[in-house]
Amino acid sequence: LLTLRYQHAWSSIFSLLTSIVGFYGENAHPAFDSIFSTTVDLYAAMDSMPQAHDDMRKWFTRFLTAATTSVGAEVMLSVVPLQNDHGIVEERAWLIPVIRDAAKAGPGRLEYFSTAILSLAKTCEAVARADSTTALESKRMQARTMQLWSLFPSFCTHPTDIAGHFKKIAKTLANAMSDKRYPELQLLVCQGLQALLKAAAAAAKSEDDDPSDVDQAALAKFAARFLPLLIAIVEGLDADTESDRLQTLLDTITNYATLAEPEFVQNVFKQLMQTLLQTTTAAKKSADPKAPAAVAMLAQAHLHMSIALALVGIIDVSQVALLYRVVKPYMLDDTDPVMQKRSYSVLVTICDTHPAFAAEHLTDMIESLSESLLTCSVPAKKMRLRCLHQIVRAIEAAEHPDTAFVPTLVGEIMLCTKEANAKAREAAFEVLLAMAKLLDAQGNLMDFIQMVLGGLAARTPHMRSASVLCLSRLVFEFGRTEVTIQQAMPDLLRTVLMLLHEKAREVIKSVIGFLKLGIAILPKEALVEFLPSIVNGLLQWIGESKARFRAKTRTIMMKLCRKFGYEYVASLVPEADRKLITHIRKTKEREDREKEQKRESRGQKSFEEFMQDSDDDDSGHEGGAATTKSSKGNDAVAQQRPAKKIKTANGASNYIKENAEEDIVDFLDNAAFKNIVPSRKAKRVESDDEFEIAKDGRMIIPGIPDDDDDDDAMGDSEDEDAVRRDVQKKLANMGLDKKRKRDAAPAGPTAGNEYRAKKASGDVKKQGKVDPYAYIPLDPKLMARRNKHSAVSKFSKTGRVGKQRK
Repeated sequence: LLTLRYQHAWSSIFSLLTSIVGFYGENAHPAFDSIFSTTVDLYAAMDSMPQAHDDMRKWFTRFLTAATTSVGAEVMLSVVPLQNDHGIVEERAWLIPVIRDAAKAGPGRLEYFSTAILSLAKTCEAVARADSTTALESKRMQARTMQLWSLFPSFCTHPTDIAGHFKKIAKTLANAMSDKRYPELQLLVCQGLQALLKAAAAAAKSEDDDPSDVDQAALAKFAARFLPLLIAIVEGLDADTESDRLQTLLDTITNYATLAEPEFVQNVFKQLMQTLLQTTTAAKKSADPKAPAAVAMLAQAHLHMSIALALVGIIDVSQVALLYRVVKPYMLDDTDPVMQKRSYSVLVTICDTHPAFAAEHLTDMIESLSESLLTCSVPAKKMRLRCLHQIVRAIEAAEHPDTAFVPTLVGEIMLCTKEANAKAREAAFEVLLAMAKLLDAQGNLMDFIQMVLGGLAARTPHMRSASVLCLSRLVFEFGRTEVTIQQAMPDLLRTVLMLLHEKAREVIKSVIGFLKLGIAILPKEALVEFLPSIVNGLLQWIGESKARFRAKTRTIMMKLCRKFGYEYVASLVPEADRKLITHIRKTKEREDREKEQKRESRGQKSFEEFMQDSDDDDSGHEGGAATTKSSKGNDAVAQQRPAKKIKTANGASNYIKENAEEDIVDFLDNAAFKNIVPSRKAKRVESDDEFEIAKDGRMIIPGIPDDDDDDDAMGDSEDEDAVRRDVQKKLANMGLDKKRKRDAAPAGPTAGNEYRAKKASGDVKKQGKVDPYAYIPLDPKLMARRNKHSAVSKFSKTGRVGKQRK
């Protein structure tokens, strides 16, 4: 089936083979080995294959991916090896990405990767460095080397020999990370190491009878070698241009440090802190902070702080205290926003990973955050808000929560809800709700509401808008469950309505959002006293010139109309604006009618739709289409009892079946649809009714059969006309006819419609337009120069003179 003879069926064949290989799994070897090899050869021969297309590559790739997943990468590479005596087989290099993706799903052996894959990669590297190799060939061999190394993370996903073979490959991995010619190897090795660490941790936590940590022990032996190497690589990176590489290396440091000896990690961290302090001190002493040397030292300090952040969760309490003392001054320094942001990140991680330390130093942390309020830079806002959230959680977990710091920070939280950064706004709302829940647990939620409400008296519209926004969020969160807020809601609404006549649009936007909540929460009896103020305040913004709030205010007016009635709301609206209420009412009634019509017509056809369907069926029969099952089923009914014939709008005939027991037909009854059947021609012979289609798509139309019956009612000419009509009908039914109905409506406006007379036939002249029959006689005298002006004047009377093209 894999020969060119069955090339047209390869799509189905390879789909079937993919399913079979997936079903048998590893048992597909060695039964499918010949098919694997043949598929690889077919892929290589596609360029010279007749009628080849790109879909074939997808079939081959999909099948070999499933096969590699089933039998394993090692078995697949033994059946279709990548190497020969001269190195890699270029015709099979496309298999490397297939093996890379499929090897992640099955077990892999580090020993096989070391002996087979790395040996081939070393061969390619040797060819690339040879003197006789051209520059183009050298580049290609280097690319093949990187492709082979890209298999390493896949073989590390489900390794089976970490304990036995990692020590043999560790030196090679360290050398690869230090190779300056292939900087991409750092990412590949880090990805592989993270996969090995994850697999070892999963094996140690497995629920087997004898869980073992031998894999973790094998990896831990080389922590002293890999951690300093990883830190050295990080120190040589550019954080601005290599952020992805930096994050991968930091994640590897974090994961590997969990297996290292605690004493070793503490020593590494101490050296890191010393280097950080020395670097920042030297940068601060620089006469010119923008000098290249000072900028380079600050960049190194940023990298050291990132490494410290990666190790926060592993170090002990004494080292955490040292780190906290180091980062406190940076929180107050707004001259270096990057260092300030990372200092806040360190504080968040300390609170998250060392809650006991955070609880012990909670008061000092609150004081530090209060002191750094005015020096916080914009990039550090989000991390500062996360610090505040962690502080609130720490206070909530304390035995005697102290909420004295809340009034000092609530203003900052309110302003941060208006930040341009969406993540900062989200963090601000999280802190706001955390503070509210903290005070709610103590029964002081209304005190917190009063703090937020105090922002309405601020001088700036920005603060007033933030206050209304925070108030809306609190009412949304607690308004339906807290009785105190429900009782205070009328007073809150009365206070907020005073801002509805402001000129600041950001304040109006927040007030409109609060009104939506008030209408939803307050009962009808409590809301009625505020209705005149709400309506009058909203109407001035509905007619606002730029219509920024027209849609939002109209939505609120619709809610009020539904809640209180259109007549009552209209009585509160001035005469000039009552058209809006009328429009809202008509729109609502139209929507209700449409919904009701859809509900009634759901699952049912109208009589006209059914008749139209019957007309289509009838025209299909007359057009020579094959008789459907429904029409055939109605033949017996039509023969048993005569039917009444009815005419549709397009002239097609339909018949109503009459019941033998009841002659009266109720057209209003839904069951009447079942008694309507389309008209039919006499049943024709199927064999004479269809055209044969050749393999190349040509239609084979048979000749007119000879009729020896001299008594036939039709003559030879009539037979030919009948056959010609049948052929035309068949072509029309297949969409192959070129004729169009003359009485069909035009698809669009036709030329000359504007000149057509309304009460008579023909065209008429229109004032200011050209004549409908405008033309210019082909007179050669008009081309003479002396007749130029007269020719232009004559032409201007019969048509418009267009602009001359340049």
